[in-house]
Amino acid sequence: VAAYEAAGAIVQKLCTEGSEGSEGEGPMEDEEGEDGEDGEDGEEGLDPCSLEAAQSGVLFGLIEPVDTVPGAMEEAFAMVLQRSPPDQLQWLLRAVQAVTEDSVRAAMQKHIAPLFSGAGRTVSMVCPSKKRAELEEQLQKLDPPFQVVHLDVDSFVSTLAPGSGFADLRKRVRPGA
Repeated sequence: VAAYEAAGAIVQKLCTEGSEGSEGEGPMEDEEGEDGEDGEDGEEGLDPCSLEAAQSGVLFGLIEPVDTVPGAMEEAFAMVLQRSPPDQLQWLLRAVQAVTEDSVRAAMQKHIAPLFSGAGRTVSMVCPSKKRAELEEQLQKLDPPFQVVHLDVDSFVSTLAPGSGFADLRKRVRPGA
């Protein structure tokens, strides 16, 4: 619960901050106070170095499988089987390189922040039956609390077994869906 609430606070902070630190010197802005403390001042906003590092990691992950002729052939064959466009790697590389702090913030507002606001969130959890009551109690302490729908193994299987199983499960989990 504490980790969920802390993550929600961080996401909310990152989503609501503008580019306030854009006139600063990026991640080196903290060097004025050289007392070595890692206070909250050093944790504000999206770190441009972290964004660049994340882009670098994704770019490497896209390029690494095709860095040899056999790897490139294997990737091309997989793309044919998946009916991917022939230039998919090129446009993915361009898209990753085009990511900005504002686009990261917009994506967080659209896809991550709603997980913490209570609007339209659905989460699946599996736990031992002995821990069920404790888990449900913790979920009710969250703000806003999670609505809990319990399915034991037998009821889960019997819900999914008919042809309309996924629709039936959706109705049980999200009334009105």
